[in-house]
Amino acid sequence: MAFAAVYFLIGIFSAAYWHQVDRWLLVLRGCLVNVIYRKTLTIGLNETATGASIALMSTDVEKIIFGFKWIHEAISGMAAIPFALYMLYFQVGLAVLAPIIIVGICTSLASVLSVKTTQRQKTWLEKTQQRVQFTSSVISSMRGVKMMGLQSRIKDTIETLRTSEDNAARKWRLSIITGVGLSSISVEASKWLTFVLFAIFSYIKHHGDGQVMNVKTLFTSLAILSIALGKIEIVIQSIPSIVNAFGCLIRIEEFLIKEVKSDGGLPSARIGESLDLTTEKTSLIHAQFQEANNDSLEMHRISQSTHDSSGSIIQVQRLSAGWSQEYVPVIRDVTLGISSGHLIMLTGPVGCGKSTFLQTILGETTVYQGSIRINSQNAIAYCAQTPWLINKTIRENIIGVSLFDPLWYKEVIQSCALSKDLKSYLKGDRTLVGSKGVGLSGGQKQRIALARAVYSRKPILIFDDIFSGLDAATEEHIFDHLLGQGGLLRRNRSTVILATHAVRHLPFADSILVMSKEGSISVQTIETLGINPGMVELLGDEKGKESPYLDDDKDEGYNESFDELESHDEASSQKHASEGDNKSQGGGEIDAFKYYFKSIGWRHSLTFAGLAATQAVLWNILTIWLEHWSSDTDPSKTTYYLAVYTGLVLAFIVAYVVWLWHACGWLMSVSSLNLHAWQLKKMIKGKISYFNTTDVGVITNRFSQDLVHVDMDLPAALINFMESALIVLGVLGVSLVATPWIAIMLPFLGLCFFYVVRFYLRTSRQLRLIEMEAKAPLYTHFQETLTGISTIRAFSWEREFEEENEKLLLTSQRPSYYLSTAQRWFAMLLDMIVAVFAFAIVLLVVQLRHSINPGFIGLALLNTVSLSGSLKILIVFYTNFEVSLGAISRIRQFNNTVPQEDDGMMHSFPITEWPSRGNVAYQNYAASHALNSDIVLKSINLNIPAGSKVGICGRSGSGKSSMVSALFRLLEVQGGSITIDGIDISKVPPNILRGRLNILSQEPFFLAGTIRQNLSYGCVADDNNLDSEDLLKVLERVGLCDKVLALENGLDAELDLAGFLSHGERQLFSLARAMLRDSTIVVLDEFTSSVDVETDLKMQRILRDYFWDKTVLTVAHRLNTIVDYDTVILLDKGDILEMGSPQELLQQPGSAFKALYELHEDFSDEGV
Repeated sequence: MAFAAVYFLIGIFSAAYWHQVDRWLLVLRGCLVNVIYRKTLTIGLNETATGASIALMSTDVEKIIFGFKWIHEAISGMAAIPFALYMLYFQVGLAVLAPIIIVGICTSLASVLSVKTTQRQKTWLEKTQQRVQFTSSVISSMRGVKMMGLQSRIKDTIETLRTSEDNAARKWRLSIITGVGLSSISVEASKWLTFVLFAIFSYIKHHGDGQVMNVKTLFTSLAILSIALGKIEIVIQSIPSIVNAFGCLIRIEEFLIKEVKSDGGLPSARIGESLDLTTEKTSLIHAQFQEANNDSLEMHRISQSTHDSSGSIIQVQRLSAGWSQEYVPVIRDVTLGISSGHLIMLTGPVGCGKSTFLQTILGETTVYQGSIRINSQNAIAYCAQTPWLINKTIRENIIGVSLFDPLWYKEVIQSCALSKDLKSYLKGDRTLVGSKGVGLSGGQKQRIALARAVYSRKPILIFDDIFSGLDAATEEHIFDHLLGQGGLLRRNRSTVILATHAVRHLPFADSILVMSKEGSISVQTIETLGINPGMVELLGDEKGKESPYLDDDKDEGYNESFDELESHDEASSQKHASEGDNKSQGGGEIDAFKYYFKSIGWRHSLTFAGLAATQAVLWNILTIWLEHWSSDTDPSKTTYYLAVYTGLVLAFIVAYVVWLWHACGWLMSVSSLNLHAWQLKKMIKGKISYFNTTDVGVITNRFSQDLVHVDMDLPAALINFMESALIVLGVLGVSLVATPWIAIMLPFLGLCFFYVVRFYLRTSRQLRLIEMEAKAPLYTHFQETLTGISTIRAFSWEREFEEENEKLLLTSQRPSYYLSTAQRWFAMLLDMIVAVFAFAIVLLVVQLRHSINPGFIGLALLNTVSLSGSLKILIVFYTNFEVSLGAISRIRQFNNTVPQEDDGMMHSFPITEWPSRGNVAYQNYAASHALNSDIVLKSINLNIPAGSKVGICGRSGSGKSSMVSALFRLLEVQGGSITIDGIDISKVPPNILRGRLNILSQEPFFLAGTIRQNLSYGCVADDNNLDSEDLLKVLERVGLCDKVLALENGLDAELDLAGFLSHGERQLFSLARAMLRDSTIVVLDEFTSSVDVETDLKMQRILRDYFWDKTVLTVAHRLNTIVDYDTVILLDKGDILEMGSPQELLQQPGSAFKALYELHEDFSDEGV
């Protein structure tokens, strides 16, 4: 009874202890995630661009939790070890020194190894981050990658990165194998040396006459050694995790003490609010930093004023600012004042620093000298050039943290030309926009971001080139309803600062700020700029013009009844958004298991299983051999038993190390490389329709989070599960051999165990899946905060976003708490079952003590001691293995469901010189974006002669981009064909076709890497064929050469878009890249939308120099760029509405092209 009672008490107190540990770890995780998020809200844009806080709050925090979980166990283990050794001394005497010596050596080696392990892990994580970052950029830019025909090259690059990552992972896993091997060696070597020394001492003591080893001494010593060495094993194995945890804590500390962003242009009271978001410790650090740097900060502080005699709401005095901490000013010596209620337009050449000036007002840059004073608190609303949206509904994106006002909301919707868009959606403004607005067009995203700024009713609104990418009718509607005479913002007396290239809007400005390339700003008027003041009246007349083509652009309003937000709609939308990512996690374990072992291969699978069985058999033979030794009373056989025991120990250690070496060195690498290669191939060949309708984060997770499971979690769980299962089988087998009568109890205990395990696995499996799903919104919130940090801070929404983070954190903690509670319940119940098993064994042993071999009794009791722990470990690792298989299920589903483009092997490859002429013909061509979607091009018939220049125009949604996509085989053909030089493009492999064409798009793609690498993507072949002279030549032609050479590493510097290239300069960079590709057909897809008139003219000159002898197809918003083309095509609802010579159409009465041209004419010849 006492034996059973001990087990019952162990189960109860262990469950209570681990429950408290789990609660403490959850509190620690909550504190760390919260403080990291608060700090994220205060750091500069250059820090947020690295995404360090996401890695800290996910990977580093999880490592800290894992490491700290074992701190108490390690401490208590070190405290228990001396007592166990003291008890062992009474059994084996001086032989007790053996485990002390072995463990001391192994612990010292493990401590030294942990440093190397940490370094190798850091290298591996850096390689992983490099691959994931590049892959993520490819997924985000898949349309550009495909249109440039770079699939094969990008695939090779990613596979090279994956191989480099795997090589680093192998070195790290070698360190892990060594650590685990040291742990196992310390256990078995300690037992071996203990019994060897004891046998030698005993043999000498009895002069070879008495029994060297007896049952009592053997199994008492084994029991004590099992306890002591178990604790020692925990200490040794926990050292790397604990060291790694403290390393992660140091990284978090380094992040927390980073300098907060400069005060910028925000009121000082606002900055104080930002500091209030940090913890007490962090606030103290910030206060100390500010005190230490008081002199420098005070000179540049931009403060709030309650009274200003000049009447300016914004005052700038001798301001110089830039992005670097060193003195590299982009804005130089600017002094100006902005009056309340005025419309201020900021213009200037590409790359002069317009966006930098706006960011300086927002407080996001480094102020070197001078000051900005904003005479209002929490006053700014901001709409960036690249719209920022969160993965919620359209209404939630527009309202933000403001209260819902139905009348004001409706007016904002109509003013921002969103009414018709909302009507086109089944759920109206409750439609989920998707991650980064994946479900919306570029213009829709821009207008929703604009509506958010207007809805906020802030006294100051800052707009950064918000009209780029909008068609003429939409642009005129928005400008007239917001900023025109009687516009919404005019009526509200809002102060508006608008950075723009649209010269035709300048006459409406109260003041015009003209920025030079040197960074200076001058205040101008219409008269001083030389623009005709009568343009205002002329524009007003244009708005009154009517055309049948333009009638449909009139906004009739959005008449939905705007009631309060319904949480049910939001929840259902969120559920739908994550459904595709998680729907495969709950089932298909057998198929996933088969798929995983398919990636390993049958040879490695059989080798793995054989080695596992070998080491398990040897481990059990060791104990059985000791039992035989203790039962033999002949001292003359001592040498024989010692030799065989030593050989068995060495054989076990070798088998165990070889098994781990094969698993970590081969099995993991082969599986991870194959699974990555399979899904990479599917992704590269996936149809563009899949990427248009699938959240980028979902695809990225297949190559990040899921591959982390494949690389480490899954194989580690498999290894541990296999080892634990074999140990349990060995324990039960030995117990049955020792006491066959125990077989009577096994069916009953097995039935109880089966039902308990089944109930637990059902619960834990669902809780683990819920836990994974609950963490996803938290990670998304972090990512959205990083991408929109300047907008959040401009609106003064830090506190609201912090509260949202706390809610999401609390939601993510709940399933973790429930799961840990279920685990403690299960562990306690297992202890109860084992207690019954132990009671049964003791009862049988006592009753049958005269008929059972004493050695077998010792074996049975010894195995009972370890059975409870082995069973718990077995179930835990099985659960981990099953959950990790979810990654395989998702990868398998990804590979089976991504629609694939035609395989190039099905087609004949055209000659190398094709297309030599550049003749393009559409013949009754009809197409849709997806197989079952609406037709976007309707029976297009068009013949483009070689070398001709064709302009394609039309309002948003008319089919312009679809015409381009069709040429690159990005649409689903519903009828007809397209031929190039007489060859049907459907018979040409897509990658070959796209590599023979040239494209300049509205949104040029950039991939993670150096300037050289991104520029060299103009060539389909590897960039080794291009030397620096070729690259610098094209950069010189577009005016970016000096800027690149000014960087420390020149062409080999990392391409940092945020601090290096403005939006217009990105277009110039894209033009330079296109100049490296020689193709007879060039497609220009609204690529001058983000540049000023002067840069536009420069780009047009370059185009004429480099591409004028080619066949050119231009999709244009600026119709003045295509008036000298051979042909213009006006599209409407996927069909050709008008086609002909632009000069003839402009002279034709009632021409739809003429009406659109007159509406869009921007008077660039009278520009700045």
